[in-house]
Amino acid sequence: MRLASKIIAVGVFWTVAAGSQGLTRIRDGVDTVYITLHSATTNPHQVWVRLTGKNGASLEAASAQFSLAPGDVDAFRLETSDGRAVPADTSIEAPGGALYMRAVGRDRYGNLIGPVEATWTADGTLHAVDAGPASYLYYTTGATVYNENGCITATAGGTSYRMCVHVRVPPAAFAAVVTRDTSGDGRLDRVEIHLTRPVSVAGFADSPATNNVAVMCRTRTSTYPLPLTDIAPRTPGTTLDSVFYLELSGDVALPQYVLPQTAWTPTVTIDGFQDITSVEHASTDGAGPVIWRVTKTVHDICDHSTDVVTVMFSEDLANPPGAASTPDSVFQVWRLDDNGNWVRDDSILAGIVCFGKVMDLHTVQFTMSNNRNLTSKEYFAIRSGVVPAIADNASMNAPNVNNQRVPVSAPDDPAPSLPDPPRSHGCGAGVGLALVPPICLRLRPRRRRSARQIRVG
Repeated sequence: MRLASKIIAVGVFWTVAAGSQGLTRIRDGVDTVYITLHSATTNPHQVWVRLTGKNGASLEAASAQFSLAPGDVDAFRLETSDGRAVPADTSIEAPGGALYMRAVGRDRYGNLIGPVEATWTADGTLHAVDAGPASYLYYTTGATVYNENGCITATAGGTSYRMCVHVRVPPAAFAAVVTRDTSGDGRLDRVEIHLTRPVSVAGFADSPATNNVAVMCRTRTSTYPLPLTDIAPRTPGTTLDSVFYLELSGDVALPQYVLPQTAWTPTVTIDGFQDITSVEHASTDGAGPVIWRVTKTVHDICDHSTDVVTVMFSEDLANPPGAASTPDSVFQVWRLDDNGNWVRDDSILAGIVCFGKVMDLHTVQFTMSNNRNLTSKEYFAIRSGVVPAIADNASMNAPNVNNQRVPVSAPDDPAPSLPDPPRSHGCGAGVGLALVPPICLRLRPRRRRSARQIRVG
């Protein structure tokens, strides 16, 4: 009798020859055939045997169906969720970009094992990964603030798979650009820029950045720059920051720079920095109003209760002080003593019950109804935190606590409607009140001599 064995596995037949291949003759109706199966791709499997005699007679038998499991992990690769191999090198964009990869193993014959647990590491400048062990990795970039480069490595069963990743962060955009008058002198000395993400301080503030940053003012007829002196991060000593101060110089001998600037909204442009957008951005008004000019008008040098004080602010106010406000509740009054020290004296405005006139949104008037004499030795400043609050009309910015002190401009007192007195009396035209105090002249009629007092020659 000739022995042959056939194995059915996934519809494929293997033939194992008897005799010289080591299969023995059947003894007592029993023999053993050893078979090695390699393909575990599709289950189930079944083995059957056919015995064929010389005269063509045959006997057949089959095993029950069984499943063949793959062997131990021999190799693996990283795959995407749809089973494709991840590329060896890829780029993603933060903050929305993400990578999903899973470790899929196979045995030495290439049979698919499926997801296998691996340990994960990241090198270069890539942010850290969850080390696992886990069969997959979900790598997000929501907290990434600057470009990263490196490779992610998965290790399982003594073998490793490496994938290199480049995380690209779009340039930081302007979240806000705000003007500041930190000195309170009515001129812009800082523009504060807020970015949508932190950027390198060394790459921006510590570089020769002033040549690539422009703070421009535009009018209907001209465009001119505000000179930039320095760039500083909000947090000194930090390596990354999202808020920077563009420090401006007010020491410029051009006509436009002597004007009040608290209402100005210049534009900012930053060129040449990969991490910051080059799109121009207009600023918003963040500078509070200051007093720009104080003028006293004298109507009667003998009666200071008729003196009119006009106060001009650096910009329009939201609610200029009027009949419901008193000057001493809105203004501070200062003077310099003989030693050059500031001395506050608000009492010179005490007793004035209201502002007499709101000329426009940035100019108000009141009368010195308390009969006190303001001179150019007095300086006005805005009280901080006054009620009703003084605030600008554009952005409701309150005055700085250190808003400037402006001297009273007290022009020459007009001469009375009397014969011109000698100029040495100080009431003549061209004599400044700051130099010679006004003199009030009261002229009496000259008495006539009686006839008895007339000498007859």
